[in-house]
Amino acid sequence: VIAWNNRLTLRIVVYILIIGILVVTLFPVAWMLSTSLKTLGEVTGKTPRWIPSTISLEAYKTVLTDPAILTFFKNTLIVCSAVALINIFLASLAGYAFSRFDFKGRMSLMMAILATQMFPLVLLLIALYYLFFRLRLLDTYIALILSYLSFSLPFSIWMMKNFFDSIPKALEDAAMVDGCNRIKVLFRVTFPLAVPGALVAGLFSFLNGWNN
Repeated sequence: VIAWNNRLTLRIVVYILIIGILVVTLFPVAWMLSTSLKTLGEVTGKTPRWIPSTISLEAYKTVLTDPAILTFFKNTLIVCSAVALINIFLASLAGYAFSRFDFKGRMSLMMAILATQMFPLVLLLIALYYLFFRLRLLDTYIALILSYLSFSLPFSIWMMKNFFDSIPKALEDAAMVDGCNRIKVLFRVTFPLAVPGALVAGLFSFLNGWNN
């Protein structure tokens, strides 16, 4: 009986903790949804209201019809999609090279790529602005794409390198025996097995660009 009571008490405590974590986690989402249904007067009022006195869809109408917001959304989607695709392509090639080839300076180059992640993004803004100013790329898609790639590509290269390390080299050797060259081996044998890693790298770079 004592053991059963102890298990029951432990279970109650665990459930209370889970409920508390859910409340803390879901409260901002619920508040955001409630705020989106309020009028502008209620949102800017001094006394916050949990339940809107009058349900208004004006915020959703503005988001879906305002040309400026739609333009911002289109630009963000174009830039982030381009960053994700280019990031997958470059990270896959670089990660495969680091994983399969043992060349001089390999570890030093990998450490240099990893070291770029130690610099805060704010530290690079002035340098990037000056670079794009000299190249006459300000206010262009190319400038944004290159900026976001410089932030996400180093991490993606390491991620893809680790994925390629987990793929047995025997599969590539067998493909080469059957007549495939290195490029065919990469795109027909190795890369299809590393698609989960490529998707993660692409999603990481897409969200990184979207949040910025």
